[in-house]
Amino acid sequence: MNDKILHLDVTTNTNFLNISLSYANANIIGYKKQLVLLNKIESRCHEFIHTLNFAKRTNDQTKSLMDTVKQFGQSLCNDLIPIEIKSKLMNEDADYLILSIDNHLVNIPWELIIINNHFLCEIFSMGRKIKTPQTFIERDRKQIRLPLQMLIIANPRGDLKTATQEAIDICSDLDQEKIIQISMNSELSAEALCENFQSYDIIHFAGHASYHPQSPHKSGWQLAGEDMLTAAKIHQMTGNSFMPFMVFSNACQSARTEKWTQNNYDEYGIANAFMASGVSAYIGTHWDIHDESGRIFAQEFYQNIVLGCSVGKAIKNTRLKLLKSMPEIDWAAYVLYGDPCVTFVSDNSYRPIEFSHQLNMQTESSLKKQLISLNLNSIKEIRHWFTAFLFMIICSIGIIIIHNYYTQDAVIKVKKILITMTDQKQQRIESLFKELADIAVPVTSSQTDKINIEMLVESKHENPKMEDMILAVIQNKFVRHTNYRILESSGQSLDKVLEALLYKTKLFEKQEPIQFFMPDIIIFIALHNCGSKSIVLLRPVHVKHQSLLDKNIFVELNNDASIRSQREKLTKELAEILK
Repeated sequence: MNDKILHLDVTTNTNFLNISLSYANANIIGYKKQLVLLNKIESRCHEFIHTLNFAKRTNDQTKSLMDTVKQFGQSLCNDLIPIEIKSKLMNEDADYLILSIDNHLVNIPWELIIINNHFLCEIFSMGRKIKTPQTFIERDRKQIRLPLQMLIIANPRGDLKTATQEAIDICSDLDQEKIIQISMNSELSAEALCENFQSYDIIHFAGHASYHPQSPHKSGWQLAGEDMLTAAKIHQMTGNSFMPFMVFSNACQSARTEKWTQNNYDEYGIANAFMASGVSAYIGTHWDIHDESGRIFAQEFYQNIVLGCSVGKAIKNTRLKLLKSMPEIDWAAYVLYGDPCVTFVSDNSYRPIEFSHQLNMQTESSLKKQLISLNLNSIKEIRHWFTAFLFMIICSIGIIIIHNYYTQDAVIKVKKILITMTDQKQQRIESLFKELADIAVPVTSSQTDKINIEMLVESKHENPKMEDMILAVIQNKFVRHTNYRILESSGQSLDKVLEALLYKTKLFEKQEPIQFFMPDIIIFIALHNCGSKSIVLLRPVHVKHQSLLDKNIFVELNNDASIRSQREKLTKELAEILK
């Protein structure tokens, strides 16, 4: 790496801060003392975050919020940074700034310090490293190996549609099967998540987070139902196994923290718990963020990661793009704990191997002499080898023909299996709808003009992740279309839902009839692997008329290519039918 890396080292010393700014390879590091009133600064930080959160919840003017952030950043610079350090920061052209601070300074948003009318996080790719007296287990980090295993937990409480879209966008953008393999599961309990946490390289959470300043160990992620992944449970994973490289907690106040105390585990917040447990990089937010801003930030961030950017550069690039394109200030809310220089995907991951086409002149000359001196025996030898070569070609063609015959036969068998699977699923769903219609009141259309689409997946594929990837690509095709609405339950087991509703209806049949919602169209999706291919059946059915809209659609996908690169093949015919 040729990038310049600066280290801003800050430690507390009674009423002073010892501050130094140096490059990583410096042998002698001079520091400056800065007189500070930490209690006053901490109080101002709390007031600043409270002001932003209140403004977010009351839809205050964005312009005034930007002014508030800039004024706060300027005051932090005046209070915390000595003049000599300011001058150095103004004149440095480094790419990275690693902020090394002690546990008494973690609750200060250093990234927002204004230098020369720009935030530090605008100027540098930043990351935090914390000096703490806490006891933690140091162990080697596991090696970065492709493909990276990524888990996305999105909208587990079911009340953040934008978080669901965020997961679909990330899955669609990162569907590079040789680089990142994605699993999506929003139904995991805290116990199940802790058991499987170490199986992944990247964890992305898009949902609600709870922040408890008086009891930081109760802070955490709000999971499905009423379950919580608290900081206390996160800290319990310490030392079990290798932890993920990176955790992106795309939730409100997910990086907000108080001082990191010595060894009182009840005082560990989310960021503190993840870092102490062995996570290499943790990304969260200082304050409440808007759902749409969070979705765009995450999507842009991962696009940079796949292109070979380091974690720090990916965050900085995303900040700058959102700063120019959006009026929101949420780009400034994000903070990185860990080394900003870490890169998951090398810059040359997609470069083809280059071969030299230069020919040595001496070799070329000798080759010409050999060609000229060919005699009759040489010609006979060439004829012999040509005959053998021709025989090999004929045999190869025969093998290919036989292979294609049996492959085609296998494809036909798989298609028959998919039709049988889909027929059984369709008959079951239609039977349940019919039984419900006899004792309940079906509602077949919403108050909007949109066509409601339900998607049901049946899979016999040997790759369990293929189901999620195909569903994500198809949903992403229609979710932004103004004429369609993808129902929240898409991809789930509709027959189980209908059985539960039928049971409930029968249980209360003496009361007023229960209404149940019927989608306009159900797209039955079935998939099965077949050698180097994946066969997908798509069957769009009109629910009210219980009839196919057109026909069964069969799509053959290449397992050696990403689903994203084949999304047009997967969705084109279905999109034409649903026009």
